[in-house]
Amino acid sequence: MMDNDTPVNQRITLSVKEVSELTGRSVSSVWNDIKNQLFPVVRIGGRILILRTDLDNFLASNRILYQDKPKLCRGRAKAVGGER
Repeated sequence: MMDNDTPVNQRITLSVKEVSELTGRSVSSVWNDIKNQLFPVVRIGGRILILRTDLDNFLASNRILYQDKPKLCRGRAKAVGGER
């Protein structure tokens, strides 16, 4: 938790740990995203912070529609509607 009493959902910046907790991803995964420049960070003193808007944009840009995996029929993928 940060030193201030502002709720996480009202802050404009988040720590790497907070991003990890909010997204359900590991801290090391978030650091890998940062190192791979998947979203920008803000360095204030020795702290690395993520702007909430950058996190929101990152999540929105990685949004996909869920698709069922193809059903397997004797080891082969079966086309939708049973066609081969």
